[in-house]
Amino acid sequence: SQALINSLPGFFYLIDPDGGFVRWNRNLEEFYGYSAEEFTRLKVLDLVADKDKERAMIRMQEVLTKGQSSAEVEVISREGKTVPFLFTGVRIDIDNKPYLIGIGIDISKRKETERHLHIQYSINKIMAESADVNETLLKILQVICEYNGWGIGEIWSIDRETDTLRLNTIWHKPSWDV
Repeated sequence: SQALINSLPGFFYLIDPDGGFVRWNRNLEEFYGYSAEEFTRLKVLDLVADKDKERAMIRMQEVLTKGQSSAEVEVISREGKTVPFLFTGVRIDIDNKPYLIGIGIDISKRKETERHLHIQYSINKIMAESADVNETLLKILQVICEYNGWGIGEIWSIDRETDTLRLNTIWHKPSWDV
């Protein structure tokens, strides 16, 4: 049965009523960087990003009370790498105690694609609605900066007559004094 569990894509886990790991696949150990012995001492929420702990806890309780649930949360490896995952779980009873069994799939590529599509849509909308080139450039720059978490961005162009770089426009967070 462990060979079957290890052949599953993503993470497989069986969680006890206290949030401790009972069974898991090798993918879980490889991603997180913990040994099998270390996993026996870990709780599920130890591996979830702080910003998602409450949501993960609520969804785990949902599994135990309603029978199933799912959640998108960021997890953190031992080295500090954060990755978004989709977790699903269902309740199973073992010796009259509720357990959570489920899988987790890395959704980072999907999230990145969604982000790019949203940026592309926003830029297309700006271009369709703007009449002024400078206003359009400023709005596009703002979208790019905000989606990448940048506080400031600049657009430069080459002046062909003088063969020099010229600053076209600059965008910065309103809270920044530039």
